Amino acid sequence: MRIGKTRLCDNNCVFCFVDQLPDGLRSTLYEKDDDWRMSLLFGNYVTFTNVSERQIRKIIRRKYSPLYISVHSTDAKVRQRLLRCKSGTAHLDIMPLLRRFKENGIVLHAQVVLCPGINDGEHLVKTIEDLHGLVRSLAIVPVGLTKFRKRGLLRPVTPEYAVEIIKIISAYQQKYLQEDGTRFVWCADEFYTLSGTQIPDYDFYENFAQIDDGVGMLAALKEEFELAIEDCEGQITNYKLQITNADIVTGVSAYPFIKELCALFCEKFPNAQISVHKVTNNFFGESVTVAGLIAGRDIAAQLKGKLTSDTLLIPDTMLKAHSDLFLDGMTVATLEKLLSEPEKNVKVIPTAVNGEALINALCHRDGAVDPLCHHQPSP
Repeated sequence: MRIGKTRLCDNNCVFCFVDQLPDGLRSTLYEKDDDWRMSLLFGNYVTFTNVSERQIRKIIRRKYSPLYISVHSTDAKVRQRLLRCKSGTAHLDIMPLLRRFKENGIVLHAQVVLCPGINDGEHLVKTIEDLHGLVRSLAIVPVGLTKFRKRGLLRPVTPEYAVEIIKIISAYQQKYLQEDGTRFVWCADEFYTLSGTQIPDYDFYENFAQIDDGVGMLAALKEEFELAIEDCEGQITNYKLQITNADIVTGVSAYPFIKELCALFCEKFPNAQISVHKVTNNFFGESVTVAGLIAGRDIAAQLKGKLTSDTLLIPDTMLKAHSDLFLDGMTVATLEKLLSEPEKNVKVIPTAVNGEALINALCHRDGAVDPLCHHQPSP
């Protein structure tokens, strides 16, 4: 498939993260793409409100699949309220298009960005039930709000709200697992971390169909981490590997989980000295708790003088793809200089969000997964 100019978004979504960014960031962060070709090639979620009938026929004729569709609500009025596009916009009522794709053998995955008071409650129930049988999987993700958003319709997802959503989704998962052999609908990891609910185990997530939407990432990380520890034990015992004394930085939401993994590592290898640091997101606001949206300046301000080693591991999702740039434009080299002290030159190592990659970084191990090889783009 030849890709020309990227098709931009025609919507004005009430929850759009791009509209919640401050001025002065790198220009590419302000580009709103909504291109179904990116959905096919990279798994990007798109609304299909800018896709013509000719393009729909092309998708069906050439069997382009799978596609990832931002549904948000199967009620056309609620969807319009969320997308804030013109009433005559193509495929605002998404159900006829989904049925058409299904009838023509196009595999679909869907997402709902859940906005309290707008597309939850009976609307969420309707959306889940409408999409069951039409799409292969459905991810429910919480709306992300920064301190730069314009005050209005949106409310943050609270821990209590997250508990209730997990209960609703769990009931549907049990129902569909019995009926179809698959849970079908999934909560993003953020619902579990925000509510303090135990993350489901690895097998719960079946084929991890929605992992790129933040569903099952922590369960996969834990499984990979534990398997890699087992693989390393004999080599470390025989002095073939050297444990790294290291500091690890993460966001508020993943902090307890990452700390638990590192405690397991130190239990296996008592000589290891690992300190896990949670960084509060002052750049975007404290309601933004994921590690991938942490700015370099927040790491520098909060960890200066607090590192226990000269090695700081950061998740590579904090950086622009294939570069050393944080969201605020700070470079890895600049962060190293800010964190270094007269007798301590700090080395910052971007590490893939992968259990084996983390073990490799901690053990100086050359393995199948290099700590720098799985760098994914940040939002």
